[in-house]
Amino acid sequence: MINRPVLIKLAILLASSGNILHAQSSLVLSSGSTVPGGSAALNLSLASPVGSEPASMQWTFSYPSASITSFTVVAGPALTAVTKSITCNGNSSAYMCIAYGMNSTAIQNGVVATVTVTLAAGAGSTVIGMANALSASAAGTSLAVVAAGGTINVASPITLSRIACTPTTLASGQARLCTVALSAAATSTVVVTLSSSTVALTVPASVTIPAGAINATFNATAGAVVPSQSAVITATVGTVSVTQGIALAVPAVLSTMACLPTMIIPGSSGSCTVTLAGPISGASVIS
Repeated sequence: MINRPVLIKLAILLASSGNILHAQSSLVLSSGSTVPGGSAALNLSLASPVGSEPASMQWTFSYPSASITSFTVVAGPALTAVTKSITCNGNSSAYMCIAYGMNSTAIQNGVVATVTVTLAAGAGSTVIGMANALSASAAGTSLAVVAAGGTINVASPITLSRIACTPTTLASGQARLCTVALSAAATSTVVVTLSSSTVALTVPASVTIPAGAINATFNATAGAVVPSQSAVITATVGTVSVTQGIALAVPAVLSTMACLPTMIIPGSSGSCTVTLAGPISGASVIS
């Protein structure tokens, strides 16, 4: 509810609107950025020529109703310093505010209000408009004021984009360097959780991507591989996971070799068979 003193101030503002002075003040709403469904705090700043500082002001915010879930306005330091208050009233797409006080002290240049806006989860960048700006001196004289709105820019969230290990085949005791990467440079420290699908391949529990970086590296190490098998490394940040497959191969170990016949005379031939200690995952060259 707008109380009686506020209505009186509003009446003074409206009644004196025909007596505009040439010196012009400005009310400018800053811009900001947030993630989808996030909040942004915007400053509404007053700039008045010397001698044209207002004692009370009025303005109206406008915004697309489908994009906003919460809209609040509180008095800024330029108002509280001169014992002024803000009262606002509105609906889903507009918010009218009056800055007033039960004194004749002029409002000095600075931040007169802080506007906190929460966007809907599916909202994109959103314009917060300003209109119907009025201001008055302590004597009730109307002072010219122009208003400019701001924009809340919605940044795409930074997510985990990939994991890569090179090469993707390991034998017992071997290690491979792996890289996890984000979709963009981290704005703060990001902890990536790591896991392996088998005890035959070990990875650290996590790896940290520092602010300003886009990736980090870690080692994946094969233990005793028997038999040859496949492993999957999973990297997770929040609800996003990416994977990398790794082939764990048993090294070729020669067990026996047998040739028939065991004696070859000039001009004849024979055949030899080599036997490995166990199965291997791919072709091996025996020299």
